[in-house]
Parts: sequence; C-alpha cells; structure tokens
Amino acid sequence: MSLKQQLQADMKQALKDKDRQRLSLLRMLLSAINYAQIEAKTTMDDEAVIKVLRHEAKKRREAITAYQQANRPELVAKEEAELKLIETYLPKQLDKNQVKTKVQAILTNHQNLTFGQAMGLVMKELKDQADGQLVSQVVKEFLS
Repeated sequence: MSLKQQLQADMKQALKDKDRQRLSLLRMLLSAINYAQIEAKTTMDDEAVIKVLRHEAKKRREAITAYQQANRPELVAKEEAELKLIETYLPKQLDKNQVKTKVQAILTNHQNLTFGQAMGLVMKELKDQADGQLVSQVVKEFLS
C-alpha cells in the first residue's frame, strides 16, 4: 500500500470514528498532495508524498515558533498535535547524538571547509534522515 493510499484509508477511518481533528488534517494533507501532483503533472510516488509531508511538517514547526513568541498556548497545542500526526507518516529521523556522530564521520577527512561546503557534503549523506536545521546546528558546532 502506498503512502497516499494509507492516508486515504486513515481518512476513511477517521470519518467512521468521527475524529474531526484527525479527519481535517488528513483531508488537508491529501489536498496538498493532490495540488503537488497537479503541479508536477504526474503521479506521486512515496518519495514525492514524503517531500510534501515534510513541507507540511516544516510549516507546523514554524507556526509553533510563531505562536510561542505570540504567547498563544492553545494554538501551539493544536499545531503540535498536527505535527505529531504528520510525523507518524514520515520516516524516523536521527536524533542529535546520531547526527553528531554522522557529521564527525563525514567531515573528519575534510579540512578547511566553508560552512556551505560542509553542509553540502553532510546533507548529501543525510538527505532524508535528519532535519536540516538540526544538521546546520551540528555542523556549526563541529566547524567552530
């Protein structure tokens, strides 16, 4: 079963369970996937669906930060719940310690790299395994 089919099946189950919040989010995710499919003018494989889901998760993280700064805890809770649900469909991400280990392994053989060059090397290896902001933070720590 493809990831898109899984989302559709989960949406049907949320409809049966009368879980409005989950249903609303799943409809929004499928809508975003359909828009991306129309834009690409081709069918979406799981990798393309994951890319859309990562984009939606990133939007939630940014909204959480904005709502925290605006002191809106009720909206932070809503966005965190949506992010948690989106992350259930994404591949497992590496934690900070795992990223540090991988960054050290990748960059120990290279010297005098700029930040951009280091990020290029690391992101090529950790493409979908770690969040870009986390990798950026670890690379900055490693280079300093």
